[in-house]
Amino acid sequence: MCTVLLVQADTASTLRWRAELASRHFNVIWAPGLQAGIRRLRQGGIDAILVDEPDVQDLADELTTLADSPPFVWLSSSPSAPRRSVELGAAAFFPKPCDAYDVEAIAERLRLFGTPRAVERPLARATTSSSVG
Repeated sequence: MCTVLLVQADTASTLRWRAELASRHFNVIWAPGLQAGIRRLRQGGIDAILVDEPDVQDLADELTTLADSPPFVWLSSSPSAPRRSVELGAAAFFPKPCDAYDVEAIAERLRLFGTPRAVERPLARATTSSSVG
């Protein structure tokens, strides 16, 4: 199961996103703002990030300091967000408001980019060990 860090300040939106993602078999961890999200990210165990904040520069900066940083998907209504998402290295960008089709597309992106790292690492080690011998 892919663990998604949901960075979202709005409680009503958080409930909606949690329900939508949980129904698609994601483990959702909520952070009520960017700084809380960064603190939680430092604890590890996050496969992908869904962030609904106006400015994600601090998050992007934090991700560059992590050896195995998870990808992030950015939701924003800002006209400059599509360009900024590319500059900041977002795995995907979606304009707000999001409809049911967007939710499905976002879930697919999170699934694609957020392959659980707990599963990846042991397989990579096993493959490396067997190919060396």
